Amino acid sequence: SQYSNPVQLEINGTRDTLFYLNGGIFKMAVESTNLPADPFILQNNERVFLFLGVDPVNGDIYASNPKDYLSAGIVYRFNKKGFLYFSF
Repeated sequence: SQYSNPVQLEINGTRDTLFYLNGGIFKMAVESTNLPADPFILQNNERVFLFLGVDPVNGDIYASNPKDYLSAGIVYRFNKKGFLYFSF
């Protein structure tokens, strides 16, 4: 969008796909000239992402929210197709 603020730029292990946070997890091919319009993985009121990482070996996507830094935060693990494996 016009007022986007992408953060936490990550690249996969094969170095052909970029991931970033911008109100959800976005995914785009490195050779793409257009930003994706819709998130690859949605964020909502209960699932908020502040940090992002991509496993260079298997392509799993890790997103986390430390919440208020006093209570327990949460980490989400998605496979490279965007399916949520689990959270802890």
